[in-house]
Amino acid sequence: MRAPLRLLVALALAASAVALLLAVRDPGPAATAPATFHVQVVQADGQSLFNGTIEAANATALSLLQGAAAQGGFSLEVQGSGCPGAYVKSIAGQGPSGAGGWTFRIAHVGEDWGLPPSESSACCSLRPGDRLEWRWTTEGSLGPPCS
Repeated sequence: MRAPLRLLVALALAASAVALLLAVRDPGPAATAPATFHVQVVQADGQSLFNGTIEAANATALSLLQGAAAQGGFSLEVQGSGCPGAYVKSIAGQGPSGAGGWTFRIAHVGEDWGLPPSESSACCSLRPGDRLEWRWTTEGSLGPPCS
């Protein structure tokens, strides 16, 4: 009787170990420490809606725009969610019109402004010290995906 009992205990321990391994999930990328980013939001008439700094961890072009809207007190309408589904439909009530709409560009530390990325703002991560500009334009997204 002792051998079957030992076998039963061993099987129970093995099943518990397998269940524990299956329950452990990848936590995803580690959170980064908050950093400061300069953000500017410019309307079609060239007037600045926001020109200041936002502190954020794991910043994307969209999350920094959301922070600017909260600090600057202007409305923001985002259609869809996440990467690549989020689309900035309107800022301060100004939405797409004809060939015009909202786009953004990023200047990494020590670099000039790049072209507006051809990727959702929710997909574009910024590095500490980067600058971000959102602008209503008719030029569209002319650049490569975010780097």
